[in-house]
Amino acid sequence: MSSVLKRSLAAAVPCLVLLSGCGVAETQFRPGVAVEVGDRTITTDRVDELTAGFCAAVEEQISSGGQSYPLRLFKRGIVGQLAVQSAVEQLADDYDVSPGTDYQSQLAQIETEAEGLSEEGRDEYVEVQATLPYVTDVLTQIGGILLADEGEEDPTVDFQQARGLDALAEWVDREGVTFDPRYGTELVDGQPQPVDTDLTFAVSDVAKGGVSDEEPDPAYVATLPTSATCG
Repeated sequence: MSSVLKRSLAAAVPCLVLLSGCGVAETQFRPGVAVEVGDRTITTDRVDELTAGFCAAVEEQISSGGQSYPLRLFKRGIVGQLAVQSAVEQLADDYDVSPGTDYQSQLAQIETEAEGLSEEGRDEYVEVQATLPYVTDVLTQIGGILLADEGEEDPTVDFQQARGLDALAEWVDREGVTFDPRYGTELVDGQPQPVDTDLTFAVSDVAKGGVSDEEPDPAYVATLPTSATCG
């Protein structure tokens, strides 16, 4: 598998598995809403659309490496990235900040990478992969603004990014970000993290093999229908 694809999967597959073979209790979350971010919502349909497209773009390379991943892993990573981007977009409005040249440069690189993938799903691949450069660029700018207001002279980029993350965490605490529990995700210090919602439980030895914060057991993935896997 190429290093580019490994980075893509690392971004989109960071967590605990919620799949067929596990029991899921009923939730009271709003139907059709994957996550509420302040006064905005991201729909489950949008998460599903991006997941399907991302998989279509990278599936050939995954398969050629003899691998297969549950789609729910992709969904979890993608919903977390979308939530962070939405929060940062709203924070950017407060500071009148737009993505700059660093973001544009990295976006161009992602678009070039996408040209080497399957044509189907390239747009979704680019959209998913562009979330991190967007967040990093905008939070760096916001951090720089705040540090300047606080009297810091010539702060490093790392310092600006850290201050921007602090501002994001404060925004999340103030405005709120709530995920549908099915995704088992929450924002911690402004970054998506897996969380045990107590809504899932493995009901067989095979299913337990899929509950991992790393790559799931291939034997477990093999029990899933092709519609629930990528690769």
